[in-house]
Amino acid sequence: MSFWEPLPAISEGLPGAAEFGTRLRELHEALRDHPAPTPALDVPIGDVEAFLRSPFATRDDLEMARTLERIVPEVTAVRPVQRVHGDAHPRNLVRAGGTWTWTDFEESCTAPVSWDLAVMRGTGRLDGAEALRAYGGDDGELEPFRLLRELQATAWVRTRAAVGGA
Repeated sequence: MSFWEPLPAISEGLPGAAEFGTRLRELHEALRDHPAPTPALDVPIGDVEAFLRSPFATRDDLEMARTLERIVPEVTAVRPVQRVHGDAHPRNLVRAGGTWTWTDFEESCTAPVSWDLAVMRGTGRLDGAEALRAYGGDDGELEPFRLLRELQATAWVRTRAAVGGA
């Protein structure tokens, strides 16, 4: 159970790319000293592993399993790690009472900030390259994290479709 302070009415619209990148950098700065007791990237890796063990996975998903096996050592070796949002896309940053507020921390995990940057960079809801520039991040280090996000999204979509929720 958690308790939250109610927000004033949420405004319509998404943040611009530069605004989003700046707000994500500020969030990471605020979370830097937060205790991060979980294993690195436990949420996205766990999501993919759970899908691969589920009745929804098929023999065609063998390549997904191989990709996961290949990239897990790479993404979990990156340091430093800290608490991150876990699902840093524009719909999880809302304007309420004139202030941008982060929501939907259910996928928060311990990870390199590259995880959130890869999620941000991969969104179709804003210019990810511009947001990354505003953040001050480096596109070159994101590829294994983007692959992991792609696997997680595929597992999520396939599971939702199988249970009739898509």
